[in-house]
Amino acid sequence: MLPLSLKQFVRKKGNQSLLTDLAASMSCSWGIYDIDGTCLIDHGLSSNEEVREIRLNEHLLGHLYASQHVDVMERTLIRMLSDTYDKKSLAKEALTNYQELNLFYRLPRKMHDCRSIAEAAQLALDEVCQIMGQFHASVMIENASHELELVASLGFDLPEKARTFSKNEGVAGQAFRTQEPQVIYDIKQHSTFIDNKYNIQSLMCVPIKSDDAMYGVMNISSKEKCTFSSHELQMAIAVATQTAAVIENFELENQRFEQARIRNHLQRYVSDHIVNSILDEGAGNILLPRRQVVSSLFSDIRNFTSICEAYEAENIVENLNVYFDKMVKVVFEHGGTVDKFVGDMVVAFFNAPSSMEEHQATSIRTAIAMQQELSAIELPWIRENIRIGIGLNTGAAVVGNIGAEDHCDYTAIGDTINTSARLQGMAEAGEILVSQAMYESCREQFQFKDKGTMVAKGKLEPIQVYSVVY
Repeated sequence: MLPLSLKQFVRKKGNQSLLTDLAASMSCSWGIYDIDGTCLIDHGLSSNEEVREIRLNEHLLGHLYASQHVDVMERTLIRMLSDTYDKKSLAKEALTNYQELNLFYRLPRKMHDCRSIAEAAQLALDEVCQIMGQFHASVMIENASHELELVASLGFDLPEKARTFSKNEGVAGQAFRTQEPQVIYDIKQHSTFIDNKYNIQSLMCVPIKSDDAMYGVMNISSKEKCTFSSHELQMAIAVATQTAAVIENFELENQRFEQARIRNHLQRYVSDHIVNSILDEGAGNILLPRRQVVSSLFSDIRNFTSICEAYEAENIVENLNVYFDKMVKVVFEHGGTVDKFVGDMVVAFFNAPSSMEEHQATSIRTAIAMQQELSAIELPWIRENIRIGIGLNTGAAVVGNIGAEDHCDYTAIGDTINTSARLQGMAEAGEILVSQAMYESCREQFQFKDKGTMVAKGKLEPIQVYSVVY
């Protein structure tokens, strides 16, 4: 692109008058022709004039003809063109600086109101290309499959079906992998060129990244070969950086929302300390069902049906809530998870969602502490009426959110859980019964009494049972 139009220059009366007066003072005929051979000025031209090229910044603008003193005419004309160009450049630079300042003032505020990454990316393209001129542009963001997905475009339509690209191919992939801008004058001659239906000739790919993360690539392209200036590159980098900041904010907001969801869900089952530990480590898929070795605890009030027949319901509920509060605190103090309350039954397990060393021994300590805490409750009604039996087992179970899509609970299911429930059903008041697996895990840490084999409801074979001596 020529730095200045010679035609527009000579049309200005002041410029033409000055040159005419200069030629008249030197009594010479003169004229100016445009680069395409069009005569712009003819003051008595004949066939005897000398010719000089009119060049500005190495660009040929046209030709000067003069019958004499052509060097003086040439120097004067070039000086006038240079002054005009400098003024025009300063004005253009001032306008560009204003546009940029205005852009970087408006863009963050506009992006703050965007409701999605795609909307923010589209806004970034609209704003940067408005200043740079008529270009094609697009934004690709790394998706969950670790591919570059087209999320915004300018100058061509987004496909109805999400279009993805490998990070290992193309100029955009190279910009993503190297985290460095790629500026290509002739894309078809580039080693990473991928044929495209948009007939792109020149391309600039700028990484969308923050100090800590790489998110995607902003592409600005032209259907004609062009040289992107360093100024345009710096502006694209600045807009890409602002886009990265918005994406980072979206991700932080999503992370906060997910942590709040997990916290609200887990704090019903485990202590705040465990919830905080899980979130600090990164919750990830902590709520998804998975197979896990756990220790299961079932505790039930003995003769509860008779108690309900003897007292008013309001009195029972009031005291039962005190009892549950005490038992839950004991479970939480030992790092356990409260699964549910089934009538007067407390169900808990250990080693999920937070991993726990020696969870078998911890579950037994919890059971002992529950029996001791019950004896220490000072309310006469509870001390006179509530006695509990506890069953413990350890083994594999499926742990996680289980239930309907709109209503599910964090729980554990499987034969391990069922067996601990059966052991609880066989326990006398004040007794803690454990399975063979639990006994084998903790035989060196506690005293046990061999209860022999017992027939448990729902079991085909009798099970070996031990009681904890405490």
